[in-house]
Amino acid sequence: MIAADFIAWRHRLGLNQTEAAAALGLTARMIRMYELGTHPSRKDRRGRALPVTIPRVVELACSALEFGPLSLLRARRADREAS
Repeated sequence: MIAADFIAWRHRLGLNQTEAAAALGLTARMIRMYELGTHPSRKDRRGRALPVTIPRVVELACSALEFGPLSLLRARRADREAS
């Protein structure tokens, strides 16, 4: 999974970065790094941001959420919007 795939996944599910982070058990900062594809605070010798690899376990979690427990997340969001 590359950054563009991750962004497409999030958009397909209608999640913002904070919601995606909560669903995956990650921080919003990690979501931003995955979507940028780079680690902004880690630089190489030339001062360029180092790439961030999206771990396989995160890719698998994205797939699982797309086909399963995400319905629970959507139900919670609907409850919040209704109140």
